[in-house]
Amino acid sequence: MPHYNVLSIKVKLAEDVSKGQIISIDGYLAQTGEGGAEPAGVACYDGKAGESIAITVIGLVDVEHTGLAVGDGVKANAGNAEKANSPAEAFAVVTEVTTTKSAEILIK
Repeated sequence: MPHYNVLSIKVKLAEDVSKGQIISIDGYLAQTGEGGAEPAGVACYDGKAGESIAITVIGLVDVEHTGLAVGDGVKANAGNAEKANSPAEAFAVVTEVTTTKSAEILIK
């Protein structure tokens, strides 16, 4: 699937991350919900704590998932993509599912 990175920003990582994980603005693996590190974007590269990497904050990106379908809202759980329980919880939407473990999401 092609990537369309409309906007990316540089983030200093607070912990190790892998390409495709959902990251908060302060460099943590994002966790949607009360007290969580809210999602800001998806890591463009692997990175170690203390490094600065680019994250896509608007655009189409590939993520690993479990059980997502086209049109589902996406939330973050420990940096991973999961189906959102409500539209208010979603930071992205699934545009294409290519395999049982890979999907393209639109970060909005």
